[in-house]
Amino acid sequence: MWAIAVLASLVILIALALCMPIDVVLRMDTEKKPKFSINIVWPFGLVNIEILKGGKYPPQHKHKPRDNFKTIFDILRTKGLLTRLIKLLRDILRCIKVRELDADLKVALDNPADTGLLFAFVAPLNLILRSFAPQKIRIEPSFDDTFLKGYFQGKARLQPIRLIPPLLAFSFSMPAMKVFKSLLSNK
Repeated sequence: MWAIAVLASLVILIALALCMPIDVVLRMDTEKKPKFSINIVWPFGLVNIEILKGGKYPPQHKHKPRDNFKTIFDILRTKGLLTRLIKLLRDILRCIKVRELDADLKVALDNPADTGLLFAFVAPLNLILRSFAPQKIRIEPSFDDTFLKGYFQGKARLQPIRLIPPLLAFSFSMPAMKVFKSLLSNK
């Protein structure tokens, strides 16, 4: 009887931990030296993990090329997989709540004419974003030598328990089952 009580309390504890929101803060500053950082804050500020700090980037692992291209092409040709992946991505993005978005960027391309063409497309979108969105976003052209100058800061909140239904729906869909079956048969 006590084993059932321990298991039930463990399940309740895990469910409560998954209900606590995770705050993700993304910062980028390119004024002097490019700096990029990601902070993950969970439960309500008690745990604060800084993934990237300063100008450091995550280490990149070198993978050996695999000769199993047939398996990859079989997975990509699975009927209905692309639509299920798009639906999964859309459902995950619905679970993420953007709390703050602040950007002041100046973008330059190698050719000033290319920069002008880029901002012929970006300027109307930037105007719409500034007038209707509560976030402060400003993107301007720059005709200097630097490609990207300015800063960006975004804060988002996510409850991990809200990710479970989309992930389960994708995992038990027919295209995902076919992919899983083809991966098991090729091993």
